[in-house]
Amino acid sequence: MSFTVEKRTLVLLAGALWLAVGMMLLRLSYQWLEPFEFSEIWTNVMIGIVLAVLACRFLFVPIALKNIDRLIHLSGKLSVYRFMPLKSYFIVFLMITLGISLRHSPVPKHWLAIPYLTMGLALFGSSLCYFRCLGFFKGKSL
Repeated sequence: MSFTVEKRTLVLLAGALWLAVGMMLLRLSYQWLEPFEFSEIWTNVMIGIVLAVLACRFLFVPIALKNIDRLIHLSGKLSVYRFMPLKSYFIVFLMITLGISLRHSPVPKHWLAIPYLTMGLALFGSSLCYFRCLGFFKGKSL
């Protein structure tokens, strides 16, 4: 059974997924840092924010824009699974596996909060590219 949708729905689905995963990672990061006083973890937070800005600008936004461009050039009814390219499914599988492994590793959670904060903010920020494409913000829309 294959579900087919318009390309606009694929763009929305991709953006919603990036946003949801980003928020999930931010929630985990917050939960791991919340027991500490800010004075104890401010460097972790600042490192995560700086890395997130760099990752968003130079890694995630270009990936999102490339995916949006790919989706815009599709036509007709499309499989719902085409919201990301096939190779991205493999990358997502690896990232999920790495995340599960890290969460169950002996690495202290307040240190794990740095990559989770970085990834969460970068995914959250770059998800806005998808919503902008749909006309949720000022600018060109599908």
